[in-house]
Amino acid sequence: MSEKLGAKVSLVRNASGKAKVTISLDEPHKLEQLIAKLES
Repeated sequence: MSEKLGAKVSLVRNASGKAKVTISLDEPHKLEQLIAKLES
């Protein structure tokens, strides 16, 4: 991944050790491009 997605990813662990990942995107359509890349 060479291009910047303009995404902020935050990972929060709760007491039971489960991780919750929150992704906030400046440009939501880039998420679709990323998913398409991951699936190819």
